[in-house]
Amino acid sequence: MIDLSQRKASEDLVRQANGQLNSALRQSQDLYNNAPCGYHSLDVNGIYVSINDTELDWLGYRRDEVVGKMAFRDMMAPRHTDLLEHRMQKILKDDALEAVEYEMRRRDGSTFHALLSSSAVRDADGRFLRSNTTVVDITLRKAAEMALRDNQRFLQTITDHVPGLIAYLDAGLHFRFANAEHLRVYGMDPQYIIGRHIGECVKPDVWADIEPRMRMALAGQPHHFETWRPTIDGQQIFVSASYLPDFNDEGKVQGLFVQIIDITDRKRIEERVVHLNEELEQRISERSLELLESEQRFRLMVDNLRDYCIFFMDADGIITDWTDSAQRMDGYSPTQMLGRHYGVLFDPVNPDHGKVSAMQMLRLAASRGQHELHNWHTRKDGSQYWSHSVLIALRDDSGELKGFAKVNRDMTDAKRLDDLMRNINDELENRVVERTEQLLAANKDLESFSYSVSHDLRSPLRHISSFVSLLEEHLGGQCDEVSARYLSTIGNSARHMSQLIDGLLAFSRLGRSAVNLTAVDFTLLVDAVVGQIGHDTEGRVVDWVVAPDLPVVQGDALLLREVWANLLGNAYKYTRPRERTRIEVGWSMDPVVGYTFFVRDNGVGFDTKYAQKLFGVFQRLHRASEFEGTGIGLALTRRIIERHGGTIWAESQLGEGSVFYFSLPFEGAHGFESPPDSMPAALEP
Repeated sequence: MIDLSQRKASEDLVRQANGQLNSALRQSQDLYNNAPCGYHSLDVNGIYVSINDTELDWLGYRRDEVVGKMAFRDMMAPRHTDLLEHRMQKILKDDALEAVEYEMRRRDGSTFHALLSSSAVRDADGRFLRSNTTVVDITLRKAAEMALRDNQRFLQTITDHVPGLIAYLDAGLHFRFANAEHLRVYGMDPQYIIGRHIGECVKPDVWADIEPRMRMALAGQPHHFETWRPTIDGQQIFVSASYLPDFNDEGKVQGLFVQIIDITDRKRIEERVVHLNEELEQRISERSLELLESEQRFRLMVDNLRDYCIFFMDADGIITDWTDSAQRMDGYSPTQMLGRHYGVLFDPVNPDHGKVSAMQMLRLAASRGQHELHNWHTRKDGSQYWSHSVLIALRDDSGELKGFAKVNRDMTDAKRLDDLMRNINDELENRVVERTEQLLAANKDLESFSYSVSHDLRSPLRHISSFVSLLEEHLGGQCDEVSARYLSTIGNSARHMSQLIDGLLAFSRLGRSAVNLTAVDFTLLVDAVVGQIGHDTEGRVVDWVVAPDLPVVQGDALLLREVWANLLGNAYKYTRPRERTRIEVGWSMDPVVGYTFFVRDNGVGFDTKYAQKLFGVFQRLHRASEFEGTGIGLALTRRIIERHGGTIWAESQLGEGSVFYFSLPFEGAHGFESPPDSMPAALEP
């Protein structure tokens, strides 16, 4: 019999061994289930026999849903079915299979990339029992590979479209990258030359030329050169080549970048430019000789002027060229004047004070193009001469101010003669005063005569009008159409004659009446005239375009109102045939002329060759049957404008409208009076 103590010891040893075994099994199971990769076993039909927790977590299933119930093909993307069947047949024969990539499908339908390695488990007789497979999630690696592949494709696409050859050679001068231009230019297929030594891909004479250059680049020295190279089709192209070393993180050269650009067109342009430059230099040389001769002629002319002098300034008034003629007339040498401001000639003692006057003259010349003045000039020795000066603004073709030229003429003798003439004129003025008194008396007699003429002419007209009315009443219904037309013509002619007399007397009185200068607001005055005309539009559509900023001028308000009434009334009258009338009033300002106003219309217009008749008394350019009027209005308008010291004129094209302009000085009239044109002698003032 077995000793009980020994039996108990044996049982303890067995329990201890079983505990250690169970502990080892649990550890193995934990390692199996929690491994960083997936594990599973399949039977001969591909049904899961076992699967670890890691793979279950990836797939999203529970173990009881998979083991013994699902096949591995249920976890595969449909496009991998043929590959799976092939590997299942192969593992029945072989003990192990090479790793392969699958796209595995999760429970939710999403997929991930996995790398599977399988081996077969057989019994003692070699019969297949199951397959054991390791599953590695390669999603990140796959994404990195795709990104790298996309980058390489992107880089290849870009470089294939670059107008030049781009390549990368390793330290052994083997091609690692080449763009498509290699095939087009040199006939080298990029796919063929990758991995090949460049010496095998280029012609011997080319290799002999580029090898030392590439060795220099591999030594760390960038190299650039330009040369002619033959292409695959036998043409010669001029290229710009650059070899740039590629340094690694340790500062060692691990390869070199090659860039070759076809610059044949640039080379030919450069050669053409060189040729053109030579031609241009030749022409410049010839032109310079011509300019030198021209400048010499100009300098001789300027320096030898006697009664004139000329000198030049820049745009700021600084004297840049003081000629011999200027030195001869004013007495200053070039060293004393060059670089100084023009104002020194106005006041040599106080140049700053003279500069103020000089700048005013320069501004006037710049705005007008030139400025003339007469004044006394003081020479260096203190003597004076009376000068007629012209200050001319010099501008280039674009209109930019480049400087000024000053031309002086010694007019001392003429000044003395002028002073003499002034004394004579003073004496004549005294005689004029006496004559004026006589004319005033004659004017009074003329006014009486004008009134008498007016009264004597009006009396027969009134008789004509009265007897026409009496005759119409007498005839009554017995008046035939012809007689009525004759009587109407007689009445209209009498009324027209009366209007002519009124206009003629108004024109006559205007020559003798005084101009009462006051401030006249043209905005208010024009608005009043437009309002008066607009009371009776006769069903017409009239667009009045009046400038909102018409100025205030010095003049006689009543007379100037007559001007606007005549001009706007004419515009309104002669646009009657238009379906839509447009009358525009505007103005501008000129420092020399003063104010300039205009009235523009879209009326019938007139032929400009008859424009001189517009402002004459009783002168008309249209038949009375077309447009009513006496022919006095524009003559009266011109007389008023001239009494204010201004002028009036017109522009037009027949059938396209007219523009009437008139100017007024800033300061108003100074008693200016011009004799009327075409004035009947009996009514002249």
